[in-house]
Amino acid sequence: MKELTKEERLALSFLHAHRTGVIASVTKDGKPHAATIYYYAADDFSIYFITKVNTKKYQLYKDNSQVAFVASDEQVPQTVQVEGTVEEVPYENQDMKTIANLTEIMAGNSTFTAPLTKLDAAKVVLMKITPTWLRFADFAFGHHESDTVFFEVKK
Repeated sequence: MKELTKEERLALSFLHAHRTGVIASVTKDGKPHAATIYYYAADDFSIYFITKVNTKKYQLYKDNSQVAFVASDEQVPQTVQVEGTVEEVPYENQDMKTIANLTEIMAGNSTFTAPLTKLDAAKVVLMKITPTWLRFADFAFGHHESDTVFFEVKK
């Protein structure tokens, strides 16, 4: 794996420090759809999440693999924006580290269980977003118009 730039390290650190984001797609007739997900970010910037096959997001992604994903921080004005493709990861290709990380993330709230546990019974699948474009925006530390707040880190 190639050495990451400073901007790539910042973006990856941000993704690792957060647990939820919003994934968006469109229906066949162009209507937008977005959903909040628990996610795990791999070191290659792939975003993994678990869903059920009877959810709207899963059905939409079968028809259109183009998605957008955003993770943000309410306290510190920073965000990572991703455009890419999403696919189901076949069972035989699943990495136990990824599954363990997602399980830990979804069980990390001591007050509430993950929303996935409240949905109708259906097959659970691992999904992977492969970024084609990624931008880290840091509005917290840019104080002047000349300061760069956007860093495109992957194409």
